[in-house]
Parts: sequence; structure tokens; C-alpha cells
Amino acid sequence: MVGNRQPERPAAAVAAEVLGYVITLVASTLLFLWLGGRVDGWLGTEPWFALLGALIGAAAGFYHMIHHLTVVPRERDDGGSGR
Repeated sequence: MVGNRQPERPAAAVAAEVLGYVITLVASTLLFLWLGGRVDGWLGTEPWFALLGALIGAAAGFYHMIHHLTVVPRERDDGGSGR
């Protein structure tokens, strides 16, 4: 249906949105990697908690990105009904 097309967004707006997702993914991965490293130093279990932290951080960042790219636009198009 041609009448339902969204207006084109400026390239800078799209680039800023994508950059925000990338920064969130990297920041969550590095934060959980650092926290895992701290736990490893405390327990003497290097590198296991650091690896686990990096995986959890990457999964959280990826989930955030997928959620905002798929679920949020769908809810916006449905009028926020949550269905």
C-alpha cells in the first residue's frame, strides 16, 4: 500500500540513531567485561567471569538494539496499544 509509507528521515537522523545503538552495544560489552574482570580478580578465577561478563554485555546490547529496531516501531505504528 503506497499510502502507508513513512516520510523519509534525514540521513543525519538515521546515522545518529545507528550510532546510538553501536555505542550502547560497545558500552554494555565493555562495562560487563570490566565487571567480570573485577570479579575474577576478587575470586581468582581469571578469565572466566570476564568472558561471561563480555557475553552478557554483548547480549544485553544486542537485545536493546533489536528491541528498538523491531518492537518499538511496531508499537508506534499500532498506536501504542501494546498488541
